[in-house]
Amino acid sequence: MVILAALAGGIGPACSKSGPDYGSLACLDGWPAAPAPAQAASLTVTPSVLWQVNLGQIATPGQPGVALSNDRIIASGGAGWVSLDRMTGAKLAMGSTRPDPQNYFLGAPVVDEQGGIYVQSHVSIYAFAGDGSLRWSWAIPGQNQSSEPWGGDFMPSLVGNGQILFGSSTRPTQLITSTSGPKQLWSSVLGTSSLIGHWGLGYDGTASYVLDLRTGKGAGRLHAPNGHDVVALLPLSGRGILAMDRDNTTALNLVMLDTCGNASWSLAIPGSKVCTGASVVGPGEIIYMGIGSCNGGQPAPEIIGVGTDGKIVSGPVASTRAPWIAGADGTVYTINLNALTPPSTLAALSPALETLWTLDLPGVFSNSATAVLADDGILYAQMSTTAGNEIIAIQTTSPGLASSSWPSRRHDNRSSNWAAGPF
Repeated sequence: MVILAALAGGIGPACSKSGPDYGSLACLDGWPAAPAPAQAASLTVTPSVLWQVNLGQIATPGQPGVALSNDRIIASGGAGWVSLDRMTGAKLAMGSTRPDPQNYFLGAPVVDEQGGIYVQSHVSIYAFAGDGSLRWSWAIPGQNQSSEPWGGDFMPSLVGNGQILFGSSTRPTQLITSTSGPKQLWSSVLGTSSLIGHWGLGYDGTASYVLDLRTGKGAGRLHAPNGHDVVALLPLSGRGILAMDRDNTTALNLVMLDTCGNASWSLAIPGSKVCTGASVVGPGEIIYMGIGSCNGGQPAPEIIGVGTDGKIVSGPVASTRAPWIAGADGTVYTINLNALTPPSTLAALSPALETLWTLDLPGVFSNSATAVLADDGILYAQMSTTAGNEIIAIQTTSPGLASSSWPSRRHDNRSSNWAAGPF
């Protein structure tokens, strides 16, 4: 199998730091085609909390989230992970047999197409079978061990069904599994935030670049039409890369770069020091994104919908919640992230961003919290409550994820972070 990780960087105005030489961008081959436009009918159900399960008085992982594996929900809790019956929340299997100290907690899991489970601590990567047995482990080079607790701050990504990418506090490294265990393919100082085909998008705090996942080498630096550096936001199948100009002194300038790095459209949203936050893509490739002040405060956060031609098709609407998941029926689910105290509110919005219904949830969700949405409309997520680390199941009206380039924060219900295409 194979692995890499996301390097988070702050978004701010352009500066003079030049960064590494990422080379000249050539046209990116192997880019997947755009999904067929489709919007399903909503389910005739009443939104409600179906169940919630406490995983114990332990901290929620620094990378909280769940993955769907057929009829099971996989989640991490402390030094181990748990498999839950997705209809009842009953615990079915546990994975905690591993060689490293138990003070190294696991981040959120990723599941492959055969049900294999991959989790990461500060010092190691682990591959488990669905029954909880440990298949292999890989010690991350350069990680110093400590007796202090380490939160689950990292989460691997899957490329295809055989490559696992992971990041660490030292550097991202790629591995590949074989019958005898994992094999390292390459190690790189470059990180990635999202993956498509055999390409990864990275951001170093100043510049965005493309990483060739086959070699671990930089494949070019991304620029806006005016030559400014950009922050890469999302890879879009059949189109290219959605980005924002780092120079936001007078407006938030969004730009769609095609697979050769040329701008196919741009959109200026007036407002000084305005940034975009969480984004998901709904049916018809409508991009729903949160926008607001880079430093918090005014202007109030808003949500907009942007079409494939770069025009605003819905909003802006004021919202204290961030886009979280796009449903197959066009519903956009938003959630409070980084709330200090419960409840948090899950709000379902129409494609026109009108509120359809809301549901108060008895927990809080971190800024990096992810969720999955099954075809029967049940949404699963990991949250922190006064009782500890909990998994919650919520009945929604959407028959699964939208057929789009990027319908959820980890792209799909296996939490792969990969938008498909040939590797």
